[in-house]
Amino acid sequence: MKILKLTAENVKKLKVVEITPKGDLVQVTGKNGQGKSSVLDSIWWALAGKGSIQKEPVRRGADKGRIELDLGDYIVERRFTKEGGSTINVRSREGATYPSPQAMLDALIGDLSFDPLAFSRMDSKRQFEELRKIAQLEIDIEKLDGLNRTDFTARTEVNRQEKAARGRAAAIVVPDLNVEPSDESQLLSELEEAGKHNTLAESRKAALKTLERDAGDNRSRCADAMAQVARLRDEADTLEQRARSFSANADELDAQISAFTPLEPIETAPIRDRLQAARQTNSLIAQRDRKRSGKVGIVMEDGAVAADHQEVATA
Repeated sequence: MKILKLTAENVKKLKVVEITPKGDLVQVTGKNGQGKSSVLDSIWWALAGKGSIQKEPVRRGADKGRIELDLGDYIVERRFTKEGGSTINVRSREGATYPSPQAMLDALIGDLSFDPLAFSRMDSKRQFEELRKIAQLEIDIEKLDGLNRTDFTARTEVNRQEKAARGRAAAIVVPDLNVEPSDESQLLSELEEAGKHNTLAESRKAALKTLERDAGDNRSRCADAMAQVARLRDEADTLEQRARSFSANADELDAQISAFTPLEPIETAPIRDRLQAARQTNSLIAQRDRKRSGKVGIVMEDGAVAADHQEVATA
């Protein structure tokens, strides 16, 4: 979770402040009483429940206050009234709201919840302990502490033995030996180096376990991928068979197309002209037949019959 933007209005000593971090570190500086603690409280009040908010969160002279915290995927908005009332709203980047915003924030923050202002007032030892609670390390800190205590105890015992030996040596007369004195500081350095080496060995052992776990995960993913490849190959074989069937059908259709004999269209205009001529001839024949039946008419040039009729004597 990372803060992308903080906006606070009328909160404690703040009138209006807007902070958009441009990196992993943001320094809030200024003289006493200028609102540094108000900035930290604004962040904490936006995330924590009502129990963490002081009795009068609104700036003196203002009727209401507001904090908006942009966390990337979520936007948290908390509003205050000078009477001490407080409301909170949490929405997603797409605008979806949550019916239980504080419960959602509590689940989101989890073990990372701590009061930054209280943290800044702790001594270095307390701060170290708080950071150890929330830091997610692959190394067993408790085990390293045990190793460090063992090394410290061993060094203490060696120093005690050294002092006792020096005391005993001072009480006796050492004969003149033809040997050089041992470099005790060198031995102590070797002992310290051995302790560092053992600590590094434990760290590497933990790293090895992590690598072995990752290797197992990768083998499992590889097996899943190979199974998927097998399924895809089966699907590819099925599609290839279908493609061959389609190709065979296409070849058969091509053969039918090659054997197909197209028909040339018949010109209908001459037939229409012949039909018209036949109609005219049939009309003349009909006129002739009417003449023979006793009706006489005069045939005009266009084939029409005159209006007057004459009786024709039969032969």
